[in-house]
Amino acid sequence: MKVKIIKGTNIEKLECDINEFIKDKCIIKISHEIVTSQLYDRRINILVFIILYDEYNHCGYLDLDSILDLKNNKTN
Repeated sequence: MKVKIIKGTNIEKLECDINEFIKDKCIIKISHEIVTSQLYDRRINILVFIILYDEYNHCGYLDLDSILDLKNNKTN
């Protein structure tokens, strides 16, 4: 088992990055958290995804267009 952490503030970019990463992996679990960081006088919300996966036999999701749809809050 391996762990990958992907974080960012741009939802569209995160969705693309996550879908590209998990395309050829055996996903065990995907969890997420929202982290708030204060930078001087403003706060920034950062979305953090923690992906637990295996890489054996490439049993991923290459036949799907999108695995994770963040805007509609669903997983295919």
